[in-house]
This record gives sequence, structure tokens and C-alpha cells, in this order.
Amino acid sequence: ANIRAHESANNPEIYNVVDGNSLKSSKNLGKPLLTDKTFSQIMQIQQNGVIDSLEYRIEINNKLKNPFATGLYQIIPDTMKYVLSILPELSNLPYSEENQHIAAAVLIIDKRPEMGDYLLGYGVGEEAKLSAAQAWAREWAYAPTQIDLRAGADGTWPKYDIRRGDSYYSGAGGNRSGTDPNDIISAL
Repeated sequence: ANIRAHESANNPEIYNVVDGNSLKSSKNLGKPLLTDKTFSQIMQIQQNGVIDSLEYRIEINNKLKNPFATGLYQIIPDTMKYVLSILPELSNLPYSEENQHIAAAVLIIDKRPEMGDYLLGYGVGEEAKLSAAQAWAREWAYAPTQIDLRAGADGTWPKYDIRRGDSYYSGAGGNRSGTDPNDIISAL
């Protein structure tokens, strides 16, 4: 249930673009490494596709698409903004593997406190474990949901009715579950 193995195959340089209903992956295609950029620069790349006159967009169907999800944990633009709002000190630090791990810790501990609390020993019992696993599924698309959910059960998400084992983000950007729900429970 290793998050980065599922999200990026442990590649801190990978980025994806949204192509209709699927994600297309690419390495940097001869561009300077993402890990040589700062978090702020990665955010600019996600917004504009270009930084310092260097093109990071990927051509798909004769259209240039901006990078969407980046790095080990496939951090998307809104999530990047969240991480930097909680830990602005990351803004001018390199998007290194180590700093990407720090960003993931912010997501686990601050954005998904059910997961962080359980991992830190504050949440105990099966209900806390289930809540942590469900928080995991809400943060990373590969992680399967632990329960059936109706479309819009959490406001906007999920987009469609989903069953236990489906990705919380099924039907968006080609997302699908990458493991069994019991693997997530076992990892916790």
C-alpha cells in the first residue's frame, strides 16, 4: 500500500496531464528536473505549463496540456496550494524527494487528520482505522474506498455511485483503484 509506489512508481520527476478522461504520464522529456525547481516554481508549471521559457506542457491531440499531478505523491494544483498555505516555508525550497515527503506528511497529518491521528496513535479501534482508510482514499486516487458511496455523498465527490474497492475519484481523469481495500486496512 506504499503511496508513492502506486502514485508515481517512486519517480519524483513524473508528472501527468489530464486528457479528457485519462491521465497521460511523462518524464521531463529533456527539461530540467522537477526536483531542481522550488515548490513555487512547480506551482507555476502546473498553472502555466512554462517556466523560465521552458515548456513542460505535453502535446496531446494537437493541444498543449499543463502538468497536473506532480512528483512522488502526484500533488495536484489545489493540493499544492493547500500544502503551501499550511507550510509556506516550503515555497522556496527544492521540490526534492525529501521535501515531497514533507508535503505528504502535511496531507496526512493536517489535511486528513483521521489518517494522521490514527497513525500517531490518537485514534484507536476498528472505527478509527476505517475512518483513516477512507481519508486515505479521499487523498490518493489509487487507494480504494472502504464503503459504498452515492454520487455527491461528500458534497462534490464522488462523481458517481461507487462501491467498496473503487477509487473515490472513479470517472475523473482516468482514476481507478490500484489496490485492494484490505491492503489499506493491513497497512494501517
